[in-house]
Amino acid sequence: MKKNAKKQIRYIQNILLPDKLAILHKFKKYMGHFPDLKNPKTFNEMMQWLKLNDRSSIHSIAADKYLARNFISEIIGEEYLIPLEFQTYNSCDITSENLPDFPCIIKTNHDCGGTLIVQDKSKVNWSNTQHFFQKRLQKNYFYYGRERQYKNIKPSIIIEKLLLDKTGNIPYDYKVYCFNGKAKMIAVDKDRGKDTKSRNWYDINWKKEDIFWNTGGDNSVINKPESFNSMIGLSEKIAKKFIFVRVDWFELEGKLFIGELTHHPGSGFVKFEPEKWDRVLGDFLKLPK
Repeated sequence: MKKNAKKQIRYIQNILLPDKLAILHKFKKYMGHFPDLKNPKTFNEMMQWLKLNDRSSIHSIAADKYLARNFISEIIGEEYLIPLEFQTYNSCDITSENLPDFPCIIKTNHDCGGTLIVQDKSKVNWSNTQHFFQKRLQKNYFYYGRERQYKNIKPSIIIEKLLLDKTGNIPYDYKVYCFNGKAKMIAVDKDRGKDTKSRNWYDINWKKEDIFWNTGGDNSVINKPESFNSMIGLSEKIAKKFIFVRVDWFELEGKLFIGELTHHPGSGFVKFEPEKWDRVLGDFLKLPK
């Protein structure tokens, strides 16, 4: 009986509550206090303000991992896109015949976490894989954090070539944080897809900062990418379209490939450690009146 009551409460919170009330409730749950939506100061508070006040069709296009390919291509060129091998709206189409013979990544276009790395397709459990993606296609990610750009995306599945370096590892994932069209911070993910995954932060001058956010960092020294200047310039070219956007990149043998565009990292529900960085990143962003 109690389980059913809790499920009903969660359903009301996730589906029936107006956006503002749902955001207030979730922010309090994860951050320990209500956000100041009238005069936001921290990065996480500003993400909530943007979710409620900065909405347009361009956000949905950019957030759609399939449609974003054309959007990105028109701004900076298709040479920065990861090769697309297959696209479908039906999970039953995920079969051996539709996957390439080289390593690839299967992912949904409309949510977060709907990915599967395939190094060898002969080892794939097709029934389990199809079931997994069928469930992902039925999910509307909008209801997690009320990020409006996800609400009307038509769910689909895309299969891209898996980028691997000469040692067979996924290259570093560079996440460029752009505020009012200018890059200010870069988060670098290493060992993606492994238990040893870590995230280190750098400022625009490639000075390492001690920030913990979502994923812990380590003491390793990551050299500035060879194509750093191009990465920043291209990110800012895309960022001109938005008040805030995070542009994700991979560098492979000196060549850049764009990963995805993110409007509200962590949906604005992830604490910074030390806490001061929530305010530091917030100070980078100037919201319209």
